[in-house]
Amino acid sequence: MSDNPDRKQPDNHSVPCIRGRLLQDGCLFRLQTSRDDIRAAFTEEEARWLEQAFPLILQQMVTMASPGSPEAQTPHVFHHNGLTCESEPGPQGAVSLMIYPKSDESPLSEEPLNDEDHNHRT
Repeated sequence: MSDNPDRKQPDNHSVPCIRGRLLQDGCLFRLQTSRDDIRAAFTEEEARWLEQAFPLILQQMVTMASPGSPEAQTPHVFHHNGLTCESEPGPQGAVSLMIYPKSDESPLSEEPLNDEDHNHRT
C-alpha cells in the first residue's frame, strides 16, 4: 500500500490479507474488492476476528473518509482483535484498505479500534 518504512504490512504472499477500496457515492460508501484482493487463507481464529472486527473497521473508515473530516487525507493504522488495518487516502475521496493478522512487532503508529472510539475521536 505505502512505501512508508514504518508500516508493518505483510510483504509475503503466505500472509493472509484482504485489500479493498472504500468509495464514496454521494452520501453512501461502498467497499470494492475482487478475488485478487484476498491473499492466502485466514485461520479459523483469524476469520472469527475478522468477522467481528470488520463492521467496526468499516464504520471507522467511513467516519474518517467523510467530507470535512480532518483525518480524511491521513494514512492510519488500526489494531483490533488480533488484526491490523491500514488505510491510505486515494484519489477522489477513495480510501484504500488492507487488513491482515497483527504481527508480533507493533508499528510506531498504533490506534486501538473499539466500539466507543468510532463515534468519539479525540
